[in-house]
Amino acid sequence: MKTFEVELGNEWALALSGGEFVAFDVLSAVNVEVRFTDEATPPSEELNGNGVSSWPQGWDFAISGLDPVIDRVWVRGNGTIRGIK
Repeated sequence: MKTFEVELGNEWALALSGGEFVAFDVLSAVNVEVRFTDEATPPSEELNGNGVSSWPQGWDFAISGLDPVIDRVWVRGNGTIRGIK
């Protein structure tokens, strides 16, 4: 397991590649989007992702059971996230 912290921007950033799970908390953000793909290149900037909100208990976002060879999780938004993968 590794911890990570990402400062989000308008471009898609890779949150997970080569793993089976990822979980993160929204530390300070106006909006956070997440998108799942099997592509090595970032999604188009025109594509929308699923919104992630901050919750007081537990992870704000968590997913498991991913295929470590092909599945990728991308994030973008305004602010910072911190998690494990």
